[in-house]
Amino acid sequence: MSNATSPPTVQLLSWPQQSWTARILRGWLGGTFVYAGWQKLSDPGFLKSGTASYIGLQLSNFAKGSPIAPFLHAAGHAPVLAGVGTALSEIAIGLATLAGILPELAALLGMGLSLTLWLSATWHVRPYFLGSDSIYTIAWLAYLVSFPMVLALISKQPTTTTKERAKNKTAPTLQQSLTDRRQLLGGGVIIAISLVVGGIASALGKPPEKVTTKRASAKKASGANQPNGTVVASLADVQSQGAVGFQDANGSPAVVVSLGGGAVAAYSRVCTHAGCSVDFDPSSKQLICPCHGATYDPAHGAQVTGGPAPSPLSAIKVSIDKTTGEIYQV
Repeated sequence: MSNATSPPTVQLLSWPQQSWTARILRGWLGGTFVYAGWQKLSDPGFLKSGTASYIGLQLSNFAKGSPIAPFLHAAGHAPVLAGVGTALSEIAIGLATLAGILPELAALLGMGLSLTLWLSATWHVRPYFLGSDSIYTIAWLAYLVSFPMVLALISKQPTTTTKERAKNKTAPTLQQSLTDRRQLLGGGVIIAISLVVGGIASALGKPPEKVTTKRASAKKASGANQPNGTVVASLADVQSQGAVGFQDANGSPAVVVSLGGGAVAAYSRVCTHAGCSVDFDPSSKQLICPCHGATYDPAHGAQVTGGPAPSPLSAIKVSIDKTTGEIYQV
């Protein structure tokens, strides 16, 4: 009589057990999901109402024309909970995938989350293959079907282990029970680590408290005429570099661009298409999104000049102190 062995789902998945194709998918998907969750929680504006990257604003924008709009509207009633839940889920899925704990479940959840983002965050991307969530959905599916148990379910053919247990009707061995307990313990550890990683990311993402510099205090005390607001750059730096990035009053990424003749304009760097951060291209004098190729003209109100963006970048009001050459957000 052959000995029953534990099914693949109750074993910690080791890297040597997999083909190189599965290893590549496992490393990329697991690492990317951990980073995605970290990036959300480390963004100081992600959970802060009124910022360009606020999760509530994202859910509202994603719901427009989305096939899962009712779900997004429901999540919009508790945006912080939805945002934190999504970020921690990404971290947990990524860690479980890399560690080989409950690998089939992790892959299934990863595919489900990517599909949700495809139907919301990148649903309006045209052509569709420019939307990263579509390929992540398929990549998770490809990784999921690499597991023997999943292949057996698809082909409706029981594995040898299942046949043996059905024939012998043996109770689970002590080793199987311990392995099951390891899986439960491993799942708990993954959740705990995800909470710790999420907490660290959130703490590191908090913007530093604003302090009044001695220079500003001295100017205020002397009664010097200066704009009200926060210094974001110097005119000399903007003119020499073409553009200078800064964080706006809400903690979101922004940029001030030289328009020539001592004039400047400032805009949010958050792309109106999918929320990526745009960069200034000195050669074309355009603000360009590296994700899907949207372009904006800073000299004309950051109007869209190319790509899939639906609207211009948000303008930020700035003023130049003619005495010092400092640029203030007002």
